[in-house]
Amino acid sequence: MKTEIKKKQVYGFSLAAMLLAFVFLFSGNSVFAAEYEPNQVLGSTNWEGTFVYDAKGNDVTTENSGFIGRARYDSTTNRYEFFDKQTNVSRGDKGVFFVTQDGKKRVLLSELGYRVVVDMVRLDENMFTYRRTGVQKDGSQGNVFVEHVPYNGELTFTSQAPVLNKETGTIVKDQPGRTILSTTKWQGTKAFDENGNDVSDYNRGYLGLARYDSKSGRYEFFDVQGNARNDYGYYDVINGNKERTIISLGSNYAATLELTELNNNRFTYARNGKDAQGNDIAITVEHEPYTGEYPLDFTFTPADELIVQPAAKVPNQDDLTNSNAVVEVESIMNSGTVKFSEDANTEASIVFSKINTKDKQTLVNEKEAGKAAISIIDTRTGTEEKNDWNVRTKLSDGPFGNKGFLLNQLGVVLTPSTQEGSIEPAANVTMNDTEEHQAFTVGYEQGSNERKAVTLNPQLTVADTNLLQSGVYGANITWTLTPKV
Repeated sequence: MKTEIKKKQVYGFSLAAMLLAFVFLFSGNSVFAAEYEPNQVLGSTNWEGTFVYDAKGNDVTTENSGFIGRARYDSTTNRYEFFDKQTNVSRGDKGVFFVTQDGKKRVLLSELGYRVVVDMVRLDENMFTYRRTGVQKDGSQGNVFVEHVPYNGELTFTSQAPVLNKETGTIVKDQPGRTILSTTKWQGTKAFDENGNDVSDYNRGYLGLARYDSKSGRYEFFDVQGNARNDYGYYDVINGNKERTIISLGSNYAATLELTELNNNRFTYARNGKDAQGNDIAITVEHEPYTGEYPLDFTFTPADELIVQPAAKVPNQDDLTNSNAVVEVESIMNSGTVKFSEDANTEASIVFSKINTKDKQTLVNEKEAGKAAISIIDTRTGTEEKNDWNVRTKLSDGPFGNKGFLLNQLGVVLTPSTQEGSIEPAANVTMNDTEEHQAFTVGYEQGSNERKAVTLNPQLTVADTNLLQSGVYGANITWTLTPKV
């Protein structure tokens, strides 16, 4: 009986800001820590879909049950397969995947014949969330968020990646192939058949100009006069630099082709082509660095959208909700403001004037504390439930794979305040490490089960140190509740 009471004590408490996610953009660019490789993060564990919610945080899992299953991603071969959540039987949905290096897009090329690009919202060792079009409560189409957590069980691929052994030259394997392709512009120079015969005249469509950008994962193809061909999208070089895979948003196709040579002087791939009679034959297409005068400017410029997760309002989940905050600084000389997402029952504002990494300095002028409020519902009743509740908070690196918050000695200071007599806040809570810190105590008050508010007054702090690099640094603030023993 006492065990049941303790459980009620823990779950009868509602924090409307269970997760505060701060994302800092310095110098106007999203620069991720060097050790962050999104394909490897996605392939580091198996995943299980938990629930789907709409842009306002409402649960629409039932309406989008097809997105809920289990998944295995192999970062070595960039193969994936989806499985049923109840039986672990393969759904038959398998193929090639990749995540762009800026962490913003996940691409699937399914053997079932479909291809899809979704917006990544969070990717770290604890959670994987993406945004895509799905079904709303009223049956209409709109944005939904699909959340996954690590799955510790075994998932076995039902087929293996193809054996690739064609080589026509040196394949560099000690650096990412996507980087090799992005270091220069390329021109298709020659196509030849399996006997070495030149078949360029019958395969001119493959002998245009190309540009690749490794950070955003963008590519675009041009004709020999430098005109855009409406063939653009996302690419990656995978499977030990043995495959180049692309998904074309402009021309609506996808292809994964075997690379037979890849270095700074030439890249070559094998594919199907035509002979002089128009018959299908196997060909190899050769490319060399383009040194011509055409600029090959990208016409494909996707919106630089920073996606913020809404507060998740999920029934039967102990009334826990999430909220997020985003700080955006357009240049190192401009100030930035943090605001919490709408419908999250929170608000915050942090203003700082200068982050300077170029001159090996860090100057931060904190002008205004934020106002982040969390809500509390105390449902305790009876004489056996009068123990105080301790609320603790913890800072950790993340989210979205944007590591480096603690590494760069950034921190958050909370100065909790409240008008509620039953709540005793700490004088201040300085979070610049991974330890748990006491934030406030909730005392028992007979018959009080109304929502109470605690204002956190958050401020960004920077230690007397140099930032390692400009970039995006994320931090999670998580909350735990334990009855006082």
